[in-house]
Amino acid sequence: MNIIRINVAFLALSLNSLLGQQLNWEKLFDGLTNDNLTISDAARAETFGTVIPRLVTEDVGSLKLELKDLLPQFNRNEKIRLQASGFLYTVSFGRKDSALALEEWFPILMKQLNDPHLRVRYNAALTISALQPSIPVIFMEPLRNATENEDARTAVAAVSGLGRLAATNEQAATLLDSMVTTAPRPELKLAALNTIYRQQLRQPRYATAAIAALDDSDSNVVKEAVRTLELFAPSITKRVTPKIRELQLRTKDTELRDLAQRLLQHMER
Repeated sequence: MNIIRINVAFLALSLNSLLGQQLNWEKLFDGLTNDNLTISDAARAETFGTVIPRLVTEDVGSLKLELKDLLPQFNRNEKIRLQASGFLYTVSFGRKDSALALEEWFPILMKQLNDPHLRVRYNAALTISALQPSIPVIFMEPLRNATENEDARTAVAAVSGLGRLAATNEQAATLLDSMVTTAPRPELKLAALNTIYRQQLRQPRYATAAIAALDDSDSNVVKEAVRTLELFAPSITKRVTPKIRELQLRTKDTELRDLAQRLLQHMER
């Protein structure tokens, strides 16, 4: 029994000692981007087994110190910059206090929305859109601008962020509403509808926008509009039933026909 107690105490002391050490970001990224598979595999094992769990569980003060040491890595080559941006997203998505943990990074994340490296740009949009417990309103304009980004993935991720802001921010709500029917690219309309559905935004304005999207020329947008309208049943039954029945009869798309049937059944409950 005494031996067991001594071993447990020793392990606890060793763990505390390990957690007290700062991460060596330079060494980690050199390993992750190494062409030698043995070295890169070991670095990936360390990343998933030690680094990520540490980033999402350690106290916010210690984490901020870790991330301060991450900043110089963005001045290295493109592979390393991409890896570094991925760790910021990991923190944003994985921590309930990520808005606080990453507050010193806000100006950098805004700048990265226009980074020359498209995947760094995309990761910045993802990181901002995943901030918890909520996205600070300071990101309203950067996200709005990012919806016009030439990189489609960045633009779609920005729409997702606006959707989270829309629950409490009227400017974001108005923009999200208008994007359903006026966005210049189908993928943005899809993203706006999908965000309304995922965020469970049930205000009447979004029902009106989704109904209008039933006339869109892109079939995928129409399908997403039908899915989104399930949020508003049965309150929209009288407004939308004739249009959905017409859509069901004239479409040759079996998926759309099934979605229309499901919505009709949902409204009749």
